Amino acid sequence: MDRIESWKLGTAMFLAILMALTAFVVMDGRGLTRLPPIPSDYHPAVVTVEVVYENGTPASGATVSLHSSYDNRYQASSTDETGTAILKVGPASWGPGSVKAQIGTSYFARSVRINLGPDDNVSLRLTLERIDTSYNTLQGVVKDKRTGDPLSGVTVSIYANTIYDTRYSKTVYTSTDGSYSVTFPRSTSFYVEIIKRYYSSYTETLYIRSGKRSYVVNADLIPYRDSPPVSVEATVYDSTRGVELGGFLSLTGHSSGKDHATTTRYMSYNSTGRYFYTEAYPGEYKLEYRGQKSREWNATMLAYKPVIVNNTAVRYNFTIPVPKLRHVYINVTNGTAPVENARVYFSLYIYGDENSDLLYINHRVDAYTGSDGHGHFGIPAGMEVEFYVYKYGYEREYFTVPPGNASDTVYLNITLEKSEEGPAAPQGDVSIKVVDALSGVPVPGAEVDGWGRNGDDYICFDGWTGDDGYLNTSVEAGFYEEIYAEASVGWGEVYNISVEESGSTEVTIFLERWNDTGSVPGTITLVDENGDPLPGQWITISGEYLWETYRVTLKSDERGVVHFMLPPGLCTVYSSFSSFMGEYRLQWKTGSTQIMITPEGENRFTITMYPTFPLQPITGFVKDAGTGKVIKAAKVDARSVHNLEETRRNGYPGCEGEVENVVDLYRMVGYSVSDGFYRVWGVDEVRLRTTKTGYFPKEETINLGTRAGRVHDIYLERIPEYTSWIAGQLVDQDMNPIPGYITILDRDHTGYYAGSSVVEEDGLFNVSVYPGNFTIFFYNETLYGELDVQVPESGLGG
Repeated sequence: MDRIESWKLGTAMFLAILMALTAFVVMDGRGLTRLPPIPSDYHPAVVTVEVVYENGTPASGATVSLHSSYDNRYQASSTDETGTAILKVGPASWGPGSVKAQIGTSYFARSVRINLGPDDNVSLRLTLERIDTSYNTLQGVVKDKRTGDPLSGVTVSIYANTIYDTRYSKTVYTSTDGSYSVTFPRSTSFYVEIIKRYYSSYTETLYIRSGKRSYVVNADLIPYRDSPPVSVEATVYDSTRGVELGGFLSLTGHSSGKDHATTTRYMSYNSTGRYFYTEAYPGEYKLEYRGQKSREWNATMLAYKPVIVNNTAVRYNFTIPVPKLRHVYINVTNGTAPVENARVYFSLYIYGDENSDLLYINHRVDAYTGSDGHGHFGIPAGMEVEFYVYKYGYEREYFTVPPGNASDTVYLNITLEKSEEGPAAPQGDVSIKVVDALSGVPVPGAEVDGWGRNGDDYICFDGWTGDDGYLNTSVEAGFYEEIYAEASVGWGEVYNISVEESGSTEVTIFLERWNDTGSVPGTITLVDENGDPLPGQWITISGEYLWETYRVTLKSDERGVVHFMLPPGLCTVYSSFSSFMGEYRLQWKTGSTQIMITPEGENRFTITMYPTFPLQPITGFVKDAGTGKVIKAAKVDARSVHNLEETRRNGYPGCEGEVENVVDLYRMVGYSVSDGFYRVWGVDEVRLRTTKTGYFPKEETINLGTRAGRVHDIYLERIPEYTSWIAGQLVDQDMNPIPGYITILDRDHTGYYAGSSVVEEDGLFNVSVYPGNFTIFFYNETLYGELDVQVPESGLGG
């Protein structure tokens, strides 16, 4: 055999090749992939669903989905030509739930409740009903409360809970006489929201009465202003340390005039300490600064200053003597073991003196102990501080820390006694809706925190909004001074909310967009291939600003438009899950798309998304190409893609993917059963990769645009016996033996590595293979090379 000549490339290229190749490192010396066995205790429940129209005709192409009791979708399938779909349900999805069926947004079936367990075999028949979106009617008139004049252009949105366990939404606008009319399908209840800029909003929930199909909601909105807005700027300055403070700033109060509602003008988050807002109206306000919660101190600082806005632009210098803090470390036990999640919460007020226009500083601590019972927080130096440690089921322990310097660290060992109290504190129900103030759509995954008092006791709660933007929970009854919500979209808060014992309280929080001084507005319109808008779709926008990566997840409104307020620069847009907490697949997807946001310009973009429905089955048998016998337990990996005309890079900043001309739509893995039969699901174009120990992997592409593509047998070619070999020596340019690695790729079978070997100091190698055409890759820490060879029965080299 000719000696193999290697050449130096460089460490960077070597590492890149090495990473690419080691992804296929063999496991048994011959490159054979070992398949994981199917668990012996796997006993799926099988749900067979027959879907028909009202006239009894089978409904092919209907989406059948299994939902949890909380309405999170576990999995979905599509009906075949006979209107039948089969769901195999594993242990993660057992328990109570419901099965739904629909075709687009025109046909729905009423959901059926089920409770699944191992080996259950359930058959259901669902009847699709055509949705009559004009079944019910809501109408009314919207007026200015102060003048009584009708208001035109008011946004009226209705959110209806239909009888099909779905949510229907529609938005209309009032005419010149202030009237509106909107229709919606058969429902159990609906929520109406009436919004106009510069006016208070109006919301109301109504329940459908039997036989009643027409409803009236009139609204009188309170104006926020008498004169045009003026420009307001502010700088927040820490006089203790001599630095400007980043954080959140808002103007809270009311403009001068009769019957004007209290409002909050958010001046956004800003890391530089300089804030700008362009729409504040003349009146008396309270300038409120909120710092971000410090992880080091488990504390948040708030400061307040009274201000007056006149008819001219104004700039405020907000000087805050931020107190120095000292560390407090606690070790909480019950006498025998650590107490986890014991809470320390207190709110300390530091009032401004007579020579200061500062109202007060509010130092809030909210800390919890870890699994080892340890916790820490910060308290203002030079002050006596009282606080308590609490966990449900234990008595509260109160402590007083005397004044001390910032360098005086406090260490406390705390023992909590079991509580002898009977029932838990009185509870009340709250339903908190979090809405994006710019687009009006609900915000899932928003963090919600509330705090207040019940007599002398502090009360608080926290949680996350669900997929519909609601947080429905039970909390301690009492008076909540503030309920705060925050998400990647923005932040907002409401004040002075009373929760009655055994009562129900509804709250809506509008999130104002994060708006750094360098951010600019823009829109992204999401459309399908025909250019029609796609409402209710989630996307994530990712980019870099001030050397930090940001990611914002937003939802399109009823016109398919996503509104953003982001820094200028290059960013990447990609699909996001349509459920914040769920793991079910997307309905529409787009590949990663890069857009350039400019400081000046409209910044309007359009992105095409592609459907991942209806999923269609691909069925057939996996067989031996030589004998025709069926092969069981073969792994069938089905990757559904949509082909693009242009090439784009998958991934996002910081995690770049491969450059491809496709959009990934859906992916699943199936196995052939004992008679060789397999079934996988896909949409558009499906790329199959089938593997089985002892056989070459098989890669094929199936176009589901043709009916013939749905039935497909897979023939695997058996790997021949390793009767031949490749032998040689690895040397450098000077013909000196060198150590390294050998990897052998079969050029006739895509993606199959026939063998590999570690080369010792003498450079000699001998790798067993079968006769065929191969590419030999050889490399070490500094050298790399490759060589195409043809190996006969008699071997190569030796």
